[in-house]
Amino acid sequence: MVSMPQKYEVFFNRRPAIITSNPDEGKDASLYFRFTGRKELLKILRLFEKYEDIPSLTVFHPNFKELRKALKSCFRVIKAAGGLVKNQQGEILFILRNGIWDLPKGKLERGENYQQGALREVFEECGIKELLHPQRLGTSFHVYRLNGKPVLKKTIWFTMEVNGKTDTKPLTIEGITEARWFPVSNLKEPLSNTYPNIELVLKKAGIIS
Repeated sequence: MVSMPQKYEVFFNRRPAIITSNPDEGKDASLYFRFTGRKELLKILRLFEKYEDIPSLTVFHPNFKELRKALKSCFRVIKAAGGLVKNQQGEILFILRNGIWDLPKGKLERGENYQQGALREVFEECGIKELLHPQRLGTSFHVYRLNGKPVLKKTIWFTMEVNGKTDTKPLTIEGITEARWFPVSNLKEPLSNTYPNIELVLKKAGIIS
């Protein structure tokens, strides 16, 4: 049985790094690297992080399991979960966090699984509690600096629906100034000021193409 090619799309701010087992994937990237070992991978990732004028990176290796293991060994991995929330009118819940439209998400707390974390984050960040039918949607990755050291945040996303009140209460102490419902037919405002990984989540859900 032939296994299908696999990939991760890891964002360094707004720049994508494609981690793939498909030799034809991402060949148009500014920097294309064939994986030969962890040491060399670490060097190329640090280079990509440092030089922000490099728009994109692709790292290829036919053994995706080995490549994935090496990638995660280059960072401290933080596990997080988030929610793509719809109400009965089919509107999507966005939050304005630090001036950028986002979806509710955050780090897992000790002892909770990804689904529990996603439901908790939606409640804490938006004040929405009566949530139904959580379904796992997909995973996003991004790299950022925490206390001067690079970390890889892995976020598992869930779709979910609101049952009952849709009034929101943004968590202002987390820099969230607004939690607003947007109709799927009019996402121009949030899409003009959001992160690429949020766009990927919306594409995965079939909300945008």
